[in-house]
Amino acid sequence: DIQEQFGEFVEIKKQNLIDPLTGVANRRGFEQSVSSLMSNKNLATDYITFVSTDLDNLKNINDTYGHHEGDIAIQSYAEVLTSVTGPDDICCRVGGDEFYLVLVSPRREDHEDFAHRVEDALQRKNDELNKPYKIHASVGLSTINKDAIDKAFENIELADKRMYDNKKAYKKSLA
Repeated sequence: DIQEQFGEFVEIKKQNLIDPLTGVANRRGFEQSVSSLMSNKNLATDYITFVSTDLDNLKNINDTYGHHEGDIAIQSYAEVLTSVTGPDDICCRVGGDEFYLVLVSPRREDHEDFAHRVEDALQRKNDELNKPYKIHASVGLSTINKDAIDKAFENIELADKRMYDNKKAYKKSLA
């Protein structure tokens, strides 16, 4: 039956774009979403923020408590990220414990306090989970005007650099 085959095709296509562990987009889904965003000349927003974020000390969680707990940390962090994003934002797991997001809220202030919203939500998630470890993440952002959307991938790289700078600062603060 053609309708059944079409349904199976849609499901396979969806699986091709979604990370099975977290339920958010995977790298392929992210690239497709960003490409679509870049080609949309009628964006209903003035500002776009690219976010790169990465869990801190996941290796320690895996080594100390097992990979199952590492998976729980990754899943929990994905839940945190989706809880602080809007319906038009893009959230994806690009690999391991790395996530990229695109925020498309029309108010720049919504973007500026994003890292604090993540930190607050992550603290609540840690309290809720009550694990012997704390999930912590480093976040880097790069905000552009929608007229510069053709520079999307360069700004993802800038957000990534800022995230690694924040990760180094966090590790230094622990030493």
